[in-house]
Amino acid sequence: MVEMLITGTGKYEVESIHRCSRELAAKLTEEKWEYYCLCSADQLKGFVKKNPLLDMICVDLTMESGLEAVRRLRKHNGHAYITLVASPNLSPAVYMRPDIMAGSLMLKPLTEEQVRQVMTEAFQVFVKKFADSSIKEQFVIETREGKTLIDYSQIYYFEAREKKIFLVTEVREIAFYETIDHLVEILPDHFLRSHRSFVVNSGRIDSIHLGKNMILLENGEQIPISRSFRQVFKEFGTC
Repeated sequence: MVEMLITGTGKYEVESIHRCSRELAAKLTEEKWEYYCLCSADQLKGFVKKNPLLDMICVDLTMESGLEAVRRLRKHNGHAYITLVASPNLSPAVYMRPDIMAGSLMLKPLTEEQVRQVMTEAFQVFVKKFADSSIKEQFVIETREGKTLIDYSQIYYFEAREKKIFLVTEVREIAFYETIDHLVEILPDHFLRSHRSFVVNSGRIDSIHLGKNMILLENGEQIPISRSFRQVFKEFGTC
């Protein structure tokens, strides 16, 4: 599933971008899309606090705290495609910055023609990138609902249970069919197996407690270490 955020100060602008995006998504992809359309600063603030994982982001910088919101969204969505909506009176130096890395820009007042042109270009770039499953910094999940890309840096661990694999991030978990053995083979080296049912992202480890056969992650979760994999974490702890 592909997830997209659309914000704006007016219902007309949000609906225009949403309508165009739905048409382009249907035309250019076979994935299932989820859209989050927000028209107020309070809605945006509440949404951003949840640290959502997004694939496409369209933020209106004329909204209160719009700049702060898009910077935080970028921090948690390193590979998302970002389109900004700005006032022509706002200096580009404010938003053309490395902690945002926007791919597209629309200037107010928005017209149907501008929305169509900019969003078409944005979707073409995004779809080309999304179709490239060889991206090294992302894990690709393919289900009946389509393809989902998750930044490796956002993953805390994988767990095998209920005859599925569960990918766990700070804000959600995604179930898919795979074997833990094959998963270990295809994941980058910083993912370490700790147990027959767990593979952890070493970049998300807070501390290792060999006496308790347990790993403490940054989010406070505890992951077991089985006897078979103790040596891996002895060596990791001394690096």
